[in-house]
Amino acid sequence: MTSAEARKESELALVKPFLGTGALSAANLFDVKGWVCVVTGGGTGLGLVTAAALAENGAKVYITGRRLETLEAAAKTAAPTSGPGKIIPVQADAATKEGVQKMRDAVAKDEKWLNLLVNIERLTAQSGQSVNRQIVQDALAQWESERVKRKPPNSFGRVFNPHKRQKTARGAILFWSCTSPSNFSLGSLPVQGPLTEDHGISLPHAEPDQTDNSPEALAKEMFENETYEHWLDAYRTNTASYYFTTWAFVPLLSAARTEGGAAEPGNIVNISSMSGVTRTSQRGQFSAATISLTDQLAFELARRALGIRVNTICPGYFPSGMSVFPPDRVSDPEAHAAEWREKWGVPFARAGTARDYAQCIFGIVTNGYQTGSHVIIDGGWLLEQAF
Repeated sequence: MTSAEARKESELALVKPFLGTGALSAANLFDVKGWVCVVTGGGTGLGLVTAAALAENGAKVYITGRRLETLEAAAKTAAPTSGPGKIIPVQADAATKEGVQKMRDAVAKDEKWLNLLVNIERLTAQSGQSVNRQIVQDALAQWESERVKRKPPNSFGRVFNPHKRQKTARGAILFWSCTSPSNFSLGSLPVQGPLTEDHGISLPHAEPDQTDNSPEALAKEMFENETYEHWLDAYRTNTASYYFTTWAFVPLLSAARTEGGAAEPGNIVNISSMSGVTRTSQRGQFSAATISLTDQLAFELARRALGIRVNTICPGYFPSGMSVFPPDRVSDPEAHAAEWREKWGVPFARAGTARDYAQCIFGIVTNGYQTGSHVIIDGGWLLEQAF
């Protein structure tokens, strides 16, 4: 064999074993048929999108959350009309160790292995209080009627105030922020505030006084208006729950290969948010902790040669249980392209869709060589923002 022939043979070595086998078809590359999956926080938002997409493609999906009625309604609504896929509700609070054990036991009762665990943030209300959705809708109506226009800078080097706020007549607090898909986003203003569903918004109580930048005023505001209890509650719900849920399911995830006959053990996807990358939201501290936790989990499981992969998805703007946009912004983004680009800082000029998200997560969960990664899906939003 000449050197040229040897080089050509070497170039083909990567792909040659798969040619003509059908292994590179999309149907085989992203096949989850017959998988057993758990999606925490699967009753609403991106959790429900995850469950619906997996079930639609033949997976058996357990969705968990605090409110059984929400889970049962989601399972009924998102159940596939044909095929073997199904969605099974399990009431359990992942923010407590007892809840995680209940979740694991419910799955282990009927399953010998687990192919996929998806941890979705379940944000909590400030001090356990909720802001009624109608109050936020009324606040938006007032905001729109006054035609208040705000435009956040979206280029490098500019000062960006992520928490400029204004009280409405109904008492809801409107936070100007474009940092996270968890913003309760209405109109040209994302509104951050607790919802009355499984998901609420978890933000520190403290908000800096933008008119007084003295260190004394800042320290007073951020110290006196915050509590250890709230911080620990938010951390427990949004980060610690991922840790305990992951380790509770490791034996079942490992058994996907040894008992289930899969080519690899089960894998884990943690859903964080863009606020954990940009650091322009106080909630970002918990999202960043989730990203760091993913690194730690991926490392620990890799170095023990268990083969269990762990990755993070950091979504941008997605209409979900925690992010509600006016219908025309979503259904007709071209008519609002300038608003998406200039006010929201999204170069692709639209919100993400369920299809966008499903394509992203399917690529991760079926890629047996990917672990410890943080996948950003934001329509180019991060490209416009200063770190």
